[in-house]
Amino acid sequence: MWTWFSPSANMTKKWIDEKKIGRIRSADFSYHIRTVGNKGRHTDPKRAGGALLDITIYPITYAYRLWGKPEKIESKAKLKDGIDLGEDLVFTYPDGLKVNITASINDFTGLEKMSIKGENGKITAPFYHAMNGITCKKGLFRKEAFKGNGPKINSYLDEFDAVAEDIRSGKKESDAVPLSATLAVMEILDEIREQIGLSYDNLE
Repeated sequence: MWTWFSPSANMTKKWIDEKKIGRIRSADFSYHIRTVGNKGRHTDPKRAGGALLDITIYPITYAYRLWGKPEKIESKAKLKDGIDLGEDLVFTYPDGLKVNITASINDFTGLEKMSIKGENGKITAPFYHAMNGITCKKGLFRKEAFKGNGPKINSYLDEFDAVAEDIRSGKKESDAVPLSATLAVMEILDEIREQIGLSYDNLE
């Protein structure tokens, strides 16, 4: 997933690991687009259509990368014609941190935002799964912006370069995305699917 290799996502993790905004109190991720009514995989239950695997996976993975698997997952969703149109999720962690995630493929609000609030400030980003830029605010007047090299919108090149280097080095597992991380995210997805009653039994 390209978000694992995004310069802005890497910097977000660095800021949090360094406690730049202190202890994290809450985080909010949203991702809303509209694909319902379009013909294609997004709304086709035979091709695992729906929000979860197409867009909700991004904030879920982002949260996992920053804080690991949640202690508790609470899931709500709207299901129609064999697919999920969107999710409202709450991840709770042992230290009391709550991560709120909302996503929809039936709500074209143009809303894709990230806000991570700490004791001493917050980290924000628009279009966080692909935008190469984040902002850290501490109080009214202290603001730090980060923009990685390259285009405003991240390309897949960071991911391609990392994979190519691993192949050249003879690695069979990525240091950045170990197999355990992929498995953990899939377990989170499975828990959400069980809670909302979503299955992919009709796949072709």
